Amino acid sequence: QATLSQALGREVTLGKLHVSVWSGSLDADDIRISDDPAFGEQPFITAQSLELGVRLWPLLLHRELRIVSLTLDHPAVRLLQSRDGSWNFAKFGGGTTQPVNPASAASQAPLAFSVDKLRIKDGSIELKRAAGGARDYQKVQLGADHVGLGTAFPFSMSANMAGGGTLKLDGKFGPWHAGDAVLTPVQAHLLMHDLDLVGAGLMEAGEGVGGVLDIDTQISSNQGVLH
Repeated sequence: QATLSQALGREVTLGKLHVSVWSGSLDADDIRISDDPAFGEQPFITAQSLELGVRLWPLLLHRELRIVSLTLDHPAVRLLQSRDGSWNFAKFGGGTTQPVNPASAASQAPLAFSVDKLRIKDGSIELKRAAGGARDYQKVQLGADHVGLGTAFPFSMSANMAGGGTLKLDGKFGPWHAGDAVLTPVQAHLLMHDLDLVGAGLMEAGEGVGGVLDIDTQISSNQGVLH
């Protein structure tokens, strides 16, 4: 729990734990990852359960958090934007922000963090922009392999969109920008089917403009700018 908190730069709390020391596996329920304090006290991520497989020797000998597999079941993620345009996930994954005592500097050295196989099952995302309005995405499925903070990694994501329709993303994400996650590069193939312009909040019903779209395009983000 403390190791995950240090690696993510957020307080992580786990409910009931089932640990197997010999196999390096851990199951937990009632997962909570705190939000940036500037965005309130509600958690950034909650999940019904967590399945974690860890390589113990790299952690004990070299402070390398080598996660073989990480599966989150029914997670709920809150993505919030403040009035100044900053996002609540911007500092996520940046490591601990707690001051380090020089006498224990060696033991508090930053962790090398990697996940061989990351899976998210039946998640939900609540997205709120500073300009107003909220969008909800349900049935979020995500798979990513060889996840690390220092390199790009492949991912695949699908979800049901608010108001109807589906989206699917396949591409590469990273390397993670620890100072501001918004600046993390993304290259992906985006597919949207049956996107309801009014239901998705892209058009107002009173404007007399609506419709359903299918989108098939390539997207990329560099330095926080989406192309």
